[in-house]
Amino acid sequence: MPSTYTNTHTYTKSRTEVVRDQFELFLRYTGMQLADREGLLASIARGDLAAIGAYLERDGFRFMEVELEVDWELHAQLKRAEGDMFDTDQPGWEEKASPEVNQYARQIARIAKQEGLKVRHWIRVNRDIRSDPTRHKALCDSLGYSFGSTVPPWQGGTPKEREISVLDLPETKIYERQA
Repeated sequence: MPSTYTNTHTYTKSRTEVVRDQFELFLRYTGMQLADREGLLASIARGDLAAIGAYLERDGFRFMEVELEVDWELHAQLKRAEGDMFDTDQPGWEEKASPEVNQYARQIARIAKQEGLKVRHWIRVNRDIRSDPTRHKALCDSLGYSFGSTVPPWQGGTPKEREISVLDLPETKIYERQA
């Protein structure tokens, strides 16, 4: 008689850890070194940041950008409604990354490599911190970002924008922008 061996793995984590994982992989796939990621990821885990963007620039103008955003209010509602545990064993998820994060973060990295450009990053802090300039500046300083700075303008004016929902993690969205 043939014998059958079955091994089942479960990949459950807290919902906040799963959100943090999406940002970790987004930053890793877009080329950010581990030492630079650590502070950002701790800020994500605390809910201090609302979004991180990765962009490419040429001749002082942005021409492509991918933003990963989290809606912390929706996140809290989902935790209350569905519980805190989240199973990352979802179709298409690789290395804990949703297919959407995987696709768009790797896409900008691929274009950067093809064109010999460096992927640059920006952050957007959550509303509570943004409303307190002292806290906002302290957070930016601790993460190595310049308080009150801006990113380069868009090449050719307003970019085309696509909003992509992360299907299994609705509190996160991706925005792809191209000039």
